[in-house]
Amino acid sequence: MALYPQTLTWKSVLLLLCLTIGLTMGLITDAAAAKLYKYQDKNGKWHFSDKPPKTDKDIDVKVEHLEKHEPTQKVFVQNRGSRQRPLLYVINELYGPVEVRVSLTKSYNIDSNFGWNDSFVIPARGEKRIGYIKPQNPNARWSYAYNTNYTLGDPNSQPDSQANYAPPVPAGRGFRITQAFNGIFSHQDSANRYAVDIAMDVGTPVLASRGGVVMDIEEDFSKGGIHNRKLAYKANSVRILHDDGTMAIYAHLQLESIQVRAGERVSTGQHIANSGNTGFSSGPHLHFAIHRNKLQKLESIPFKFSDRGGKQFTPQPNSTLTGHFRVGAYR
Repeated sequence: MALYPQTLTWKSVLLLLCLTIGLTMGLITDAAAAKLYKYQDKNGKWHFSDKPPKTDKDIDVKVEHLEKHEPTQKVFVQNRGSRQRPLLYVINELYGPVEVRVSLTKSYNIDSNFGWNDSFVIPARGEKRIGYIKPQNPNARWSYAYNTNYTLGDPNSQPDSQANYAPPVPAGRGFRITQAFNGIFSHQDSANRYAVDIAMDVGTPVLASRGGVVMDIEEDFSKGGIHNRKLAYKANSVRILHDDGTMAIYAHLQLESIQVRAGERVSTGQHIANSGNTGFSSGPHLHFAIHRNKLQKLESIPFKFSDRGGKQFTPQPNSTLTGHFRVGAYR
């Protein structure tokens, strides 16, 4: 199934009236998924907590999963100045580069020491000082609004057209490709045009198709279906950054099944997660694609899987993929 591209806009609005200043930085609080632990102590008192009880005693504990409402925001603007003179920084908490552009959408009586609409690349786990904003006339009303757009990846990267991609499925059985390049159901936009959907039962191990660094993970979503397009933002996923700057996305993964952590270097064939049915999905499967940042837009690019002998082939709909690696045995 299709995923919405990771080219995102965060709206930030500041309204400053006279000397009373209200600040909204466009930071969306993370309604992170968590576990709710419900248990009764020896005195009969009920406890509700996001942490398990600290006891060795046999206590009947009920655990509920609290649904996450949206992906965690990991690229954001932060004010490190004052309310009277904001000093803006862009923070990138991802383990891979992003291209950012800050655009002024509304202004009244303001001055700044940086160019609006300029784009710049922030490296993995990096930050960039944008500059300050202040009123031209401090005794008069002043206000402004801006958008912060970012795209995953470095636009200057050059994809390796000869890169080998092992099928991201375990050895021992075949897995059917239900939708391949230019699939008419959901592979028509630039971010999904060269994606592949592989039918996999929930809980089936998903293996790294190519080695790299885990750029980001999402693992706290539990719902899936095609009744609501908003579910496209709610697919559990692993994104791996390759050495040539391209990024592989493994999506619709099972709740809390991810075996790797952000920032970890993984090898081809390594067990990274389990297949699931989360997000905008018509049934249990793995969505796999290779992305690059092109002109501030996340774009899927053609790729070829390789067989056990190293021969490359283009994935075809209704064909069968056979994995190279058994879980736990990778290079």
